[in-house]
Amino acid sequence: MSSEPPNFADPASRPLEEWQAEVQTAWRLGLHQIGARWAVDALRAMRGEDGSIRATAEFWAARHLGALGRFEEAVTHATSGLARVAEGHPALRGQLLCMLALCLSELGRSEEALPHAQLALALGTEIDSPAIQSVALMRIGLCRWRLGGAAGAEPDFFRALSLVREAHDREQLRAAYSGLVGVAIAAHEEAQAAGDADAARAALQRACGYAEQAVQAAQRSNDLAGLLGSLNNQAKCLTMAGWLAQAEPILRDVEAQAAARGLRMLRLRARYNLALLLIQAERRDEAGEMLHSILALLDESEHAPMRLACLKVLERLAPAADPRSAQV
Repeated sequence: MSSEPPNFADPASRPLEEWQAEVQTAWRLGLHQIGARWAVDALRAMRGEDGSIRATAEFWAARHLGALGRFEEAVTHATSGLARVAEGHPALRGQLLCMLALCLSELGRSEEALPHAQLALALGTEIDSPAIQSVALMRIGLCRWRLGGAAGAEPDFFRALSLVREAHDREQLRAAYSGLVGVAIAAHEEAQAAGDADAARAALQRACGYAEQAVQAAQRSNDLAGLLGSLNNQAKCLTMAGWLAQAEPILRDVEAQAAARGLRMLRLRARYNLALLLIQAERRDEAGEMLHSILALLDESEHAPMRLACLKVLERLAPAADPRSAQV
């Protein structure tokens, strides 16, 4: 597969509909570095376009940068887009608000993010847009999960799931199930910490079920990047359930396919989950090497949460024993 979508020409020199289609193609293929560059280049080249055209480019820049883990930059673009979008474009405003809420939450600012997601939900309801409503509900659920635990978030994801089912939106169906996977994993961890083995087991069973549903939704929508992401989540659930022999080949295949297709962040997430599997399998040296390789591949500007997660796991693996840990 080509590293770039076919028939691409400089988006900044083309009508909005054409370059937006190219940037959307980059999104569908998971080519976020390319998509971010195209959107930013288009913004630089714009002269005198109306605010909503610029706001559309700001949205796509924010979306691709967010997928790369460059959340500070994504917040800047989403905020700029909101300042430019005209009142007559509530759907675009809703998309920008959802993107801003997501990136703020990823930066640990969920309390600040929540009102943006709630405003997006109000806009989506006002214009009767299940697409805006469902994404807004997922962002609200994410914020509530991070602010108050998994139990408060699950209803929002179920409401989102109901909306995308009614709209037959396969891409967002996968996203809703993926969100439920994350909430169920959080519920499992919370129950474990509380010493409630039955609740922990039930939550993990839910996570495995949601992960399978996400895989099936991605298969039906011919969404390769989404499918690989869903398989990554499914393997994480299998690892947590102790099915290491089943999970390891899935993770290695996801990493290989992501690498072959230039899906860089997905490749690193699969590698991170593989490192956790190796720790569980008592293959700690292999896990440490894998975590160091992730840190070596991440730029300083990229995905601070993943960097922090790798460093924390490395500290548990070899506290003060590996000199490289102090050099990262």
